Amino acid sequence: MLLRCILYIFILVLPFSVYAQKEYTIPKKHRVIQESSTKSSTISVDTKINSIDFTALNGTTYRLDNLLKQGPVVFVFLSAECPVAQRYAMRLKRMHAKYKEHGVTIIGVYSNENDSVEDVRSYLAKAEYAFPIVKDTDGSLARHLGATMTPQAHLIDTAAVLRYRGPIDDNRYVTRVKHEYLQDALLAVLEGKPVPVKETPAFGCTIHLPELPVQTNINYSEHIAPIMQKHCQSCHQPDGIAPFTLTGYEDVKLYGDKIVKQTQTRVMPPWQTVSGHGDFKNERRLTDNEIELIAKWVKAGAVSGSTIDDRETMQSPRTWTLGQPDAMKEIPIVFRKQIVFRKQTTRKHASITVFINTDFDKDLYIRAIDFKSNNWKLVRRIIASIESKDDNMIEQKDVNKTVNNPDVRIGVWRPGIQPTVLPDKVGHLLSKGGKITLDVLYQSPDREEHANLKIGLYLSDALGTVRTYKVTLTNREDSRTSKNNSDEQQVEHSQHFQEDSYVFAVAPITVASEEGLKVVAITPIGERIKMIWLKETQINMLDEWHDIYHYRESVFLPAGTRLDYEFVGDTKSEQIPIVLHFYFTKASGFAD
Repeated sequence: MLLRCILYIFILVLPFSVYAQKEYTIPKKHRVIQESSTKSSTISVDTKINSIDFTALNGTTYRLDNLLKQGPVVFVFLSAECPVAQRYAMRLKRMHAKYKEHGVTIIGVYSNENDSVEDVRSYLAKAEYAFPIVKDTDGSLARHLGATMTPQAHLIDTAAVLRYRGPIDDNRYVTRVKHEYLQDALLAVLEGKPVPVKETPAFGCTIHLPELPVQTNINYSEHIAPIMQKHCQSCHQPDGIAPFTLTGYEDVKLYGDKIVKQTQTRVMPPWQTVSGHGDFKNERRLTDNEIELIAKWVKAGAVSGSTIDDRETMQSPRTWTLGQPDAMKEIPIVFRKQIVFRKQTTRKHASITVFINTDFDKDLYIRAIDFKSNNWKLVRRIIASIESKDDNMIEQKDVNKTVNNPDVRIGVWRPGIQPTVLPDKVGHLLSKGGKITLDVLYQSPDREEHANLKIGLYLSDALGTVRTYKVTLTNREDSRTSKNNSDEQQVEHSQHFQEDSYVFAVAPITVASEEGLKVVAITPIGERIKMIWLKETQINMLDEWHDIYHYRESVFLPAGTRLDYEFVGDTKSEQIPIVLHFYFTKASGFAD
């Protein structure tokens, strides 16, 4: 008996001695290891989880996507050696029996390197779990979900979003439990309500994962070329915005060290939003596995593999990405030698504003916009906006000039961006007689050059199509719109939405913060919805990399919700100008 007690103490204390005290503590309440914070996980709550396959000890193979069709899935990380995890056996069996009729799947996962298959089977003979048990031999499930402790629960809803991460409840002794975190989260997800506690530090034993196996056969054609094609070549091609091409093995090998450095620091691919704060379409973000694969390939000597022609998979910027547009305008443009500014680059840039007078005989609803040209080599970026006939222009005074701030940005184009289509039955209203404004940034040529620019509009003619509106989150006094304009809501720090709304996109107009800016929506009941976290990238300093971030699923905000922002770090917010446009539709429009 004494030997067993000593062994238990050793199991509990050893992990703590291995990890830095800033990551784990031993609080008086639990008297076992507890996470100091939830930041030790690599996966944040509210992150969309990619599907993964895994095989249970009984030989059954599961796929997360298929399980989510039945209902929410709970992964509970356990250990055959951890005495805290063992105390939850009965509670987990009761939870499984209670919620399986509601479509909930509980998966027990043993990821600890010290837990052999024989150890797990021996313990399960006593625990008698009725739900699937997985021996996560290589630690892939734990890494995929960001698991750090045992016991630790990860609740994923039917939209594949991580909704809760943390302990099953607040005490290893069942008679002392006051907060049933996992059960409360499950009830909220099943009822379609906000999870009351989304994340809290887990306590018990740390997870020790096996080292990742070293791959010695990584080659360009099989492993690296698909990553380049998916994430890099839309910009790094002869007609692209990037300063060099990555369209073949020799190119990628030449810039291998640079690619490793910029992908590991996440400078490339350029994507300003931080994971876990809004789920956006067309994300340009490498996975940790892809970044690691590139680094290992370069370190191993950049083996080529079989010969392939990357250019066959590239889409030409001279084609309509979304197919033939519903309406098209052709505009002749003259690019003149005109040095306007030069920012952190050897290139000399200029910009022109093009106003397109439309001749449409009725109001139109624009769902997407795209461009074609017979001369792309100079164009760096196009921002398209609409000035509706019944909307006022906003005058903004910059340090050196006064510029127009058009009503709504309907699209941004540059080599490497895919046009984003608005949700069904939603469109930007272009009033009869309205104008389209193009802000064209180009590389100043050595001599005058001409181009024919074609603008393609994709329209919504569906019955019941609703128009978009805009709210502006800003701390700039000179960015205020006319209060007489009933089609716009001006939202400053901590002001409110006036009606139930669906927010589908955000366009950062001015965010000059190196540390980062977080925006949350706070509902009338106090729920905090993470809308976006923007970080400034190096390429953003060039004034080329503007984006409109479209949510994968429109975010519902009830009437009375307010937008709020905070700067990350010790930055003095009053010294940093911010202007963000949030595009939304009124929920009442869908009910009409």
